[in-house]
Amino acid sequence: MIRTSRLELLSANVRLADADDNDKTRFAELLHAQVPPEWPPESLRKCLPHYYHALRLWPAWRWRLWYAIAREPSGNTLCGAVSFMNPVGLPGIAEVGYSLLPEFQGRGLATEMVIRLTGWIERQHHMRVVLAEVHKQNIASLRVVEKAGFQMIGRGSKPGTLLFCH
Repeated sequence: MIRTSRLELLSANVRLADADDNDKTRFAELLHAQVPPEWPPESLRKCLPHYYHALRLWPAWRWRLWYAIAREPSGNTLCGAVSFMNPVGLPGIAEVGYSLLPEFQGRGLATEMVIRLTGWIERQHHMRVVLAEVHKQNIASLRVVEKAGFQMIGRGSKPGTLLFCH
C-alpha cells in the first residue's frame, strides 16, 4: 500500500479481482473501504475485466492496477483506480491510465494518484518513460497530466488524443 495525503493506493491481487467480480461485500471488506454502487468508473468498465484476466494469469503483475481509496471523515471509500500498461512492448516504457468516480472528481485526487504512482513506478520498476494519452477535449485529464509533470510530445494513437511523456 502507498499513502498520499488523502488516499490509500492498494495494488490489485487475485483475491481482490475475484471479490470485485463475484462478491462486492467481500471486496469492500478486503479493501477496508466502502464500495460505491457506481463502481467501477465508466472509463474503467471495459478494461477492468482485461486487467483482472491478466492478473489471474500473471499474479506478479499486481503493480499494473491500483485501487484508490479516499480517506474521508465518513470512512474510507473506493474512489478510482490507476493502471499501467506496456503499450509498445518495450522494456522501460509504461502508459498510465486513471479514472475516478464522478463524485470524487474536481478535488485534485487524480493528480495526487498520478504523481505518486508515476514516481513509484519509475523508481521500483525502472521505467525510463511513462506515457499518458489524453483526449484533447478532456480538459480535466489534460490538467492532471500537466500538474503531474508530463510534457506533450505529439498526437496520440487514437483520433483526437494527445501523447504526453514523463
